[in-house]
Amino acid sequence: RRLENSVADLQDGGCDLAIRGLPRGASSEVLAAQPLLGENFVAVCAPQLLPAGRPIPLRKLHHYDWLESEDFSPWARCREVCSELSCDAPMLFVPDCVLALEAARAGQGITICNEDLVRADIERGVLAYATEQRFWLDACVYAVCSPHARQRSEVEAVRAWFIEQSPLAQ
Repeated sequence: RRLENSVADLQDGGCDLAIRGLPRGASSEVLAAQPLLGENFVAVCAPQLLPAGRPIPLRKLHHYDWLESEDFSPWARCREVCSELSCDAPMLFVPDCVLALEAARAGQGITICNEDLVRADIERGVLAYATEQRFWLDACVYAVCSPHARQRSEVEAVRAWFIEQSPLAQ
């Protein structure tokens, strides 16, 4: 199979299980969704971008380059929940949030992502918190599948493994 950056249609039988970012509390009469990651989002960047190795005050973040992805607009979402953020930050647009994280690791700017996804990079010093502010964006990462696919033992085994690995299960 080919990896794609598109939303899989779980109802047509072409895909059994997907990992999706959805609004918190997402539910469907057709699909089963189990949260895998929390709702805590953070601004991160390469440590060398931080002046004196310290997080940047929230009111000064707009002076730095921001990495914005087409599939998730962190700057706009964070401005919705935090009025201290300015509208005039320089933006570098990338196709998806995975590339935004890669660009942040390479020192090309700041991005906002789920803290669970970057915790290991922060602990290893590959990424650093760009600011001390946390953002609750009412979004969560879910394991999603159709009830029909869940009846198959191999699909349920993979789904259960994802849930076991989730920080929410810890």
